[in-house]
Amino acid sequence: MSGILNISRAASIGIHACVLIAKSEDRLNVKQISNALKASSHHVAKVLQKLAAEGVLYSAKGPNGGFSMAVDPR
Repeated sequence: MSGILNISRAASIGIHACVLIAKSEDRLNVKQISNALKASSHHVAKVLQKLAAEGVLYSAKGPNGGFSMAVDPR
């Protein structure tokens, strides 16, 4: 990624994934997020797991699981 601000691919995935999740009324799973971002599902999963461990995201397991915001997105 070139431009004014150089950030890692993982940071970019994290920021964009949080925006997608915050705008969604439902939980989003890794497949939905990776498709929207055109990124590797494995890389997205690792980034989202770290954000969940830090308390930024809430992670729900199971067939209806996914990620939602654990903090107020504003």
